[in-house]
Amino acid sequence: MLELLPNKQKNAVKKEYRLRLLSVLFLLLAFVGILSVVSISPSYFLSVEKEKIVKREFDQIVKSNEAIADDKQFRSDIDRTKEMISLLKPSDKHISASDLISKIISKEHSGVRINRFTITPAKGEQYQILMGGNAANRDILKLFVENLKNSSWFETVDLPISNFTKIYDIDFSITLKTAP
Repeated sequence: MLELLPNKQKNAVKKEYRLRLLSVLFLLLAFVGILSVVSISPSYFLSVEKEKIVKREFDQIVKSNEAIADDKQFRSDIDRTKEMISLLKPSDKHISASDLISKIISKEHSGVRINRFTITPAKGEQYQILMGGNAANRDILKLFVENLKNSSWFETVDLPISNFTKIYDIDFSITLKTAP
């Protein structure tokens, strides 16, 4: 039917079609916009209320902290607590068990597998360590023990001679005592 109309009317029909299509698109876009505003508005109002609550609680905490900061008893309690903490801190010479284990593992060779540690406090700040594991052969075990003896961390390194009875796949037990 469009073919039977003159060009002037054809253009008018096309223009009217485009205007209707644009108006439907704008209406659809407006509907989506309104729908999104309606769906987001509860979250917005909830966020605004939560912000007011948090601000009010923050102001209360600031006011209570100002009152506490002026309290002389509170300051003396803090100072006393700091003194107690400094008394409980270990001295600089103190060696933690994790440091000992990491030092021993750093001396470990590829043929040595350590599978157990027993650490017991000895006199003062010393520890006695009973360590066990498996070594591939005698030479690797001997080299591992020599490395431990050469370390300044350990005062004594005792490896029973019975650990050398096997040539390969040796289960060993070593007793170490930390240096004072």
